[in-house]
Amino acid sequence: MRGRRHPGGTEKEARLGMSSVEAAAFLKQEVPEVENWLCWCPVLPLYCVALGRIPVGTQARGRIGAWSWRREPCSYPTVTYWRAERVVDRAVPDWTGLIRIRHRSGKRFLLFSFQTPNGVVGLGYMVSTHDYRLLARFAKAVYERYRPKPAVDDKWIRINVVQGRDFRIPMHERTEPLLPPEMRQDIEEQAFSFFRSRHVYRRHDLRFQRGFLFVGPPGTGKTMMIRHLVRQCRHRFKLRTVALSMTRRTNDEKLEELFVRATRVAPTMLILEDIDTLTRETAVTRAGLLAKLDGLQPRNGVLVLASTNSPEDIDPALIHRPSRFDRVWHFDLPDTELRREYLRARIPGIDGRLLRELVAGTESWSFAYLNELRTTAVLLALREKREIPAEQDLREAHRLLAGQFKGGSTHYAGRAGRERLGFAIA
Repeated sequence: MRGRRHPGGTEKEARLGMSSVEAAAFLKQEVPEVENWLCWCPVLPLYCVALGRIPVGTQARGRIGAWSWRREPCSYPTVTYWRAERVVDRAVPDWTGLIRIRHRSGKRFLLFSFQTPNGVVGLGYMVSTHDYRLLARFAKAVYERYRPKPAVDDKWIRINVVQGRDFRIPMHERTEPLLPPEMRQDIEEQAFSFFRSRHVYRRHDLRFQRGFLFVGPPGTGKTMMIRHLVRQCRHRFKLRTVALSMTRRTNDEKLEELFVRATRVAPTMLILEDIDTLTRETAVTRAGLLAKLDGLQPRNGVLVLASTNSPEDIDPALIHRPSRFDRVWHFDLPDTELRREYLRARIPGIDGRLLRELVAGTESWSFAYLNELRTTAVLLALREKREIPAEQDLREAHRLLAGQFKGGSTHYAGRAGRERLGFAIA
C-alpha cells in the first residue's frame, strides 16, 4: 500500500522522520520494559485510514467499542495532520505519538505512530504485541467506528476518475440495456452474486475479486450495460465506482493509482474502457497491465468491468486466462427482434406497418445508429414545427441514414463508441 505523505512540515518535523528500525531503537529507550517491538502494517488500506482517525491529537483518552485508549507520555511529539482525500470526498486525519490500547478482557498493548524519513505518516505502526489476531480485532473495531459514511444521493452517482475530473451519472435513467434476456440475466447475476457473497469466497478460500470483459462493435450496448450495472450495484450495495481517463501520458503508475484507489474503497467497481488501446495508445506497458489484472497483488472486493470495440486487437493474454477476465461476453449487432423492441420503445405510437419497414431496413445497424434514426426524425419534425415526428419524418431520417450507412462514412455510432463509457453525455 502507499503511505500518506504530508508536505509542508517544518525542518524540525523532517528531522524526526525514522525508519522502523530507528523507531524500535527509540522506543527501547522510551519504554524499556518492552523487549520486542513489531512493525505492523494492516493488510487492508482502509484500516490504515481508520487508524489515522483516532483523535489522539485532540483527546487524551477515548473508547472504541470494547476497546479503550489513552495517550502515553513520550518525547516524540504528538502531531495531527489533515489531508484532502478524493476517494472519501473529505479531509482525512493522521497523527503521530504513543497510545496505550486496552480491551475489556484485560489484553493491552502500545501503539506508536511516527513519520518516516520521506515524510510519510500512517504507512505502518510499531506495536508492543505479536498477537496478530488481537491487532486484527482492534483494526476492525476502529474501522467499524470511523469508516467514512458515503453521502446518500438519490439522484446522482459520482464516478471517481484517475487522471481526470470526477463526474456524475443519473441514478435513474429511462433507457434500459436491450440484450438477449439470458445474456442480460447472466451478467446481472454474476455481478450481484459477487458483491453479496464475500463470506462464500472466504469459506472456500477464493480470491474475492472478479473481472468482466464486454466485447463487440461500437453501439451494441456495452456502455449501456455498464451504466446499468453501476446504477443497480450502487442501489443494492451502496458501492463506489472508479474509472480511468486515458491519455497518451497514462502510464503504469497511473494504472497502479487506479487499482489502489479502488482497493481503498472496496467493495467497488473499476471501469476500464477500450482496454485494447491501453498498451497501444498510452505509456502503459503490457507487463504492467497484465500484472494488475492477474491479481498477484490482492484487490479484495474489486470488480473490474472492461470493454473493447476491437476484439481482434486485444491481447490474447487478457482473455485466455480466467484470473484476468473471468467472464467474456460478446455484444453482437441487434437482431430483428431486438431492433423491433428498441424502435417500439423509443418511438411510442409508431404505426405497425412502418415499424416492420424500419426493422427490415435497418439490418446490421447498431443501437447507436437506431437511436440516431429517432434523433434525426425529431430534428426534421422540429424544422417543420411538429413536436412529434410524423411518418414522413421517420422515412426521411431512414433514407438519410441508410445512404450514410451504405457509404460507410463517419457516423454518430462510431463517435459515440469512443466516448468514455458514455458518461460524458450523461
